[in-house]
Amino acid sequence: VGSEMCIRDRFREQDHSLCKKKQSFDKGTGLWYTERNYGKLVNALDKEEFRIKLEEINKLVQDKDYKGAMNIVDSIDWRRVKNVRTLCVVGEIYAANGRYEDSKEIFLLAYHKASIGKNILYRLIEISLRMDDINEAEEFFEEYKQVASNDSTQYILQYKIARAKNSSLNAVSYTHLRAHETRSNL
Repeated sequence: VGSEMCIRDRFREQDHSLCKKKQSFDKGTGLWYTERNYGKLVNALDKEEFRIKLEEINKLVQDKDYKGAMNIVDSIDWRRVKNVRTLCVVGEIYAANGRYEDSKEIFLLAYHKASIGKNILYRLIEISLRMDDINEAEEFFEEYKQVASNDSTQYILQYKIARAKNSSLNAVSYTHLRAHETRSNL
């Protein structure tokens, strides 16, 4: 089997000993790899491995085991994934585990790959608010208003941003008030 694959891959007549040096046998898959077919077989195995991991992630999410799903999610390079729905699921997994920075990064990847990213922008605004990054939430909101100008959910987002601003103002004013009380009691 090994020499047949090697013969098929040769450009011209080559010395058989030279051919043997350019091939290897993988006992796990039972396949011979040559210099010419190695990349294609690795890509095929990567796709199959990815498909299996994705099925496992979906099952864990369905069972609401977000910690288990995150263990698998961390083992994948999501920049290579083109499916927006899959990226959104991964973003939700990170958010469910409190890893908002990673969640935001994945949602941004999905947003750049989506034709209309209204729902992704909505989640980016919520994630930014959870990270207490009101300025970034407002930037995403401005973009959201352009994408979904007639959508009534923009009022919900506007309220959430105003509430986050108010709570951060209350926290600042409370801290300022406590500092003032402390100074006056001295």
